[in-house]
Amino acid sequence: MIIFLIIIYLIKPNSNPNKYSKGQVYIGNKKYLDGLHVNQKDVLVEDQRNNSNPNMKIRNSYLITDESDRKEIIKILYNYEKKHPSRWNRSIKSMEREWEAHNTLYYLNYKKNHTADVDLDNNDENNYK
Repeated sequence: MIIFLIIIYLIKPNSNPNKYSKGQVYIGNKKYLDGLHVNQKDVLVEDQRNNSNPNMKIRNSYLITDESDRKEIIKILYNYEKKHPSRWNRSIKSMEREWEAHNTLYYLNYKKNHTADVDLDNNDENNYK
């Protein structure tokens, strides 16, 4: 019986296939994300693509300071949109630029309550193109 349970545990499908080099990227609604127990390097992305201004909100984005990590996470979001299409429409380059701008402003102590998270909403596409 114990061996059977171990086998089931080992072959249990991964409930979150969104991995980046330093951890997991969890994408979901607020309730789902608030209920998770995550590691320090894990990234939480609030899927708000059904809003009037479709958005993917990366919580505590200022903690991701490595550019290659940000690119990796953005690629996950881009691929997530391909697998689960919506009206959300952001280019990779504009997301990279917006995230970098948010981090810079956060570390310059500018409106930390607004710049700690990055909102990758449709309305900002042209601002960061």
